[in-house]
Amino acid sequence: KQWYQRRVRERIIDLFRKFDVNKDGTLSHQEFKNGIIQAGIPTPYSCFPIIIKEFDRDDSGDINYREFAAALKRYEFKPKTEGEHIDYEVQRAVDKCTCRRRFNCVQVGEAKYRLVDRLVS
Repeated sequence: KQWYQRRVRERIIDLFRKFDVNKDGTLSHQEFKNGIIQAGIPTPYSCFPIIIKEFDRDDSGDINYREFAAALKRYEFKPKTEGEHIDYEVQRAVDKCTCRRRFNCVQVGEAKYRLVDRLVS
């Protein structure tokens, strides 16, 4: 459990740093919006004011790391079973791959995966 919590904290701070373009330790609302868009998180523009309000709890105009982490933790996926945890970690590892020719990871059973050169229809 401690390992999982430490890994989640590391990922949150990495995401915060990625969004913090000017490296001032806070996210302006524009940096936050740009970060969401660049991260490829599908978000309608009409929802940004609601999302920003959820993250900027003190309504200061900036989102600090504590606000950012607290907002993400409220909606964090928490694996309930070992199988869900394995599925989550496999997907996370596959998403991190930066290889020129990526393999596809296919689930073949409960918490069982196979790497394939390409998907066959």
